[in-house]
Amino acid sequence: MHNHLVSIIIPTYNRAHLISETLDSVLAQTYTDWECIVVDDGSTDTTEEVVMDYVAKDTRFQFNIRPKNAIKGASSSRNYGLSLCKGSYVLFLDSDDWLLPHCISQRTSFMFENPDLSFMVVPMNTKGNDNVVRVKNIPLCDDYLREFLSYRLYWGIMCTFWKKNSLVELGGFNEHYPRLNDPEIHIRGMLHFKDSYFIANNFPADSIYRMEEQKKGKKFSIKYIASLTLFLRDIVKELNDNNYQNYRTYLKYYLVDYLKNFSYCIPIKENLKLLTLAKKKEIINVKEYLLIMFWSVIRVVHFKITNYLNSKLNVSIYTIIKLSK
Repeated sequence: MHNHLVSIIIPTYNRAHLISETLDSVLAQTYTDWECIVVDDGSTDTTEEVVMDYVAKDTRFQFNIRPKNAIKGASSSRNYGLSLCKGSYVLFLDSDDWLLPHCISQRTSFMFENPDLSFMVVPMNTKGNDNVVRVKNIPLCDDYLREFLSYRLYWGIMCTFWKKNSLVELGGFNEHYPRLNDPEIHIRGMLHFKDSYFIANNFPADSIYRMEEQKKGKKFSIKYIASLTLFLRDIVKELNDNNYQNYRTYLKYYLVDYLKNFSYCIPIKENLKLLTLAKKKEIINVKEYLLIMFWSVIRVVHFKITNYLNSKLNVSIYTIIKLSK
């Protein structure tokens, strides 16, 4: 096999309790020509101490701290890692996920045999709270761009193996997104490189993604609507610039997910701003705008009334219990 240095970039934040498993999976690789660049995003736990133990034992590991003048977040940390790396190929790995031993070997071998590729994608396994490992297959499809635009996200960040020069040409990650940075870079990559990427459906899964319950609540929802607003605006521009204007309407599925899971935590005025943007960018038409706007208002009002009644009921029950003593 022809060896090419592979850069594994791991952003991390307060993962002292998990990152050892991730780094052990890197150590277990059958392919040995790699560097592992850990970028800390301002941890307040013992993450640095844990990683430095690996650095002391193996010089292929590096520990770096995101510069103070850089934007906080995983995307900024990944871009900083990209600026430091020396590999011909780049793999981004989150600090709670794992690589299987054959991961880098099978990816590097395929990319070497196909030098015109800008990136490839390999299926992953998933592992939930039940500790059961399941295969997440990538279905055969004639248009993965359409699928990602429709919020059908078949792979995660560690499934993608980038040629470093292509990733630099793409400009790395958009650092202004608190959320949605993974689908954003994959959509942009598919648009930019068009026929020079490969989805390896029939390859064995070579990584494990740790499943988490979907985060909800007001704080998370505020981040989500901020990200979605930027995401819709930027992706529509990318589609227009690449003559994919007719694909804009697929983005409505991101709106559906937001309205279903997060909109009830957000003021009606902010939801209407998002819907107005979607109409302006021709993601939804006027009829859809009016119907969704009506539904959104009803949902938020219902949520507020239900919360109010629940709080009143709780106070009444507490009073009754207290009086009965």
